[in-house]
Amino acid sequence: MLRAAAEAAARTSGPASVEAAAALNQLGVACKFAGRYDEAEAAYARALPVAEAHASDESELLATVLHNLGGLAHSRGRRDEAERHARRGLRLREAYGGDARDLASDIAALAAILEAQEQWEEAERLYRRALALWEVEGDDQETAMTMNGLAAVVRLSGRPAEAEPLFRRALEMVEAERGAGHPDASTVRNNLAMLLNATGRAAEAFPLLERAAADLEAMLGADHPATRDVRTNRDRIAATLRTDGTHG
Repeated sequence: MLRAAAEAAARTSGPASVEAAAALNQLGVACKFAGRYDEAEAAYARALPVAEAHASDESELLATVLHNLGGLAHSRGRRDEAERHARRGLRLREAYGGDARDLASDIAALAAILEAQEQWEEAERLYRRALALWEVEGDDQETAMTMNGLAAVVRLSGRPAEAEPLFRRALEMVEAERGAGHPDASTVRNNLAMLLNATGRAAEAFPLLERAAADLEAMLGADHPATRDVRTNRDRIAATLRTDGTHG
């Protein structure tokens, strides 16, 4: 349906129109969520030059496309590319003074990219900045997922005792807002499980990963990258527990 809408916008308004670029951006978002990264990249690649051509009067669209390109590159492990897009999008958003929610989203996205690059000090600073914005906005879902990111950086910085309550609070908030089976809840469960495993509590970690893997498979499918990642974590910890004689 979104693909048809993108093509219809191109026919109606022209392939170089803001409407066509916005529709292609939405198509990219849907394809990325479904784990179809090549299709998402193709949609964003078509949207980007159009958004750039209209940047003087449609800066928000360009910032949004850059945000999404950064997120896709991050998911594909292309860290330098992800950071380049995310920083450019954030600079643009800050320059034109856009919506506080969009700004918070851009800040948190860059923090996640820097987290993957082990730039933990800047990532933590950005997560805290985004968290403050989301709390002002009163968005519990985004607050929870930003808190999850902050907790991950705090853990990686060597402060697991500080990170654990952040993960647990984030999980409570996601479950309250989206339901216990939502993919975001699985993301937080996976991260909490990794902390528990790293602190010698593999037996506590395993059921969290078992639940997360089952929920992701039900919601996103067995072949989705997120499902595969959590399943790998589950299987690795299960093997450790079998070796220790504490599972199965």
